[in-house]
This record gives sequence, structure tokens and C-alpha cells, in this order.
Amino acid sequence: MTPSKQPAVLILGANGRIGVCLAPAILEAGWRVIAQLRRSPDPRLPVAVKGTQTDIGNAVQLARDAAGASIVVHALNPLYTRWATELLPMASAAMDVAQRLDARLLLPGSVYNFGALMPPLLLEDTPQT
Repeated sequence: MTPSKQPAVLILGANGRIGVCLAPAILEAGWRVIAQLRRSPDPRLPVAVKGTQTDIGNAVQLARDAAGASIVVHALNPLYTRWATELLPMASAAMDVAQRLDARLLLPGSVYNFGALMPPLLLEDTPQT
């Protein structure tokens, strides 16, 4: 399958816990992965992932970087102490990018209820703290 015919996903915040777990699974399922990153790619991200360091606030450029993506994963998560100022602007920016791409927005939600020392892999029976 040529890259232009291959379905694509944009992961916002791909260096985080959700992004580094989703990227390999999405690739394995035959999709292209475009990773929005604030810093150099996490070494756990597969080399087949296409990275972009375009800021989430630049929806126009980010949509260009992720052209062809039909799903946008909102894996951005500010520190809980900064939710009041950062959460809604991040969500709004994610919706803007998804709308520009005519893509579905996937919002996995928060994992804060597992505590700061949560294990690397969360399972159905992982205790919440």
C-alpha cells in the first residue's frame, strides 16, 4: 500500500505515555503515524513514525504536516496543577486541527486517578490511588 493510500493518524503529544503506546500499535495495524512532539522523539517511538514539532497552537501548519490523517488522538495532558489555564486551550486547538483535517478526534481522557507512581502498563485491574 502506498503511503498516500495508507490511512493515517495524528497523535498530539506523542512522546507521552499514551502516545508511545499507541504509535506502535497503530503502525502494526497498517496505519501511518504522524507524531506531534514538543521535543526530540522518545526513543521508544518506532522509526516509521513521522515526527513534527509544530506547536499545537499552529493548527494551520499542523494540519499541513498531518495531511491525510483521518483521526487525531488528543494525547496532550498538562500537569494537573495547570489544567485551569492549559486544558481548554489544548482541547480547542486539538478540535481545530481535527476540523481542518476533516478527521475524527479521539480523546483518551485522564490517567491521573492512577497516581504519580502508576506502573508503565495500565490494566483493567490496576488499582487507582
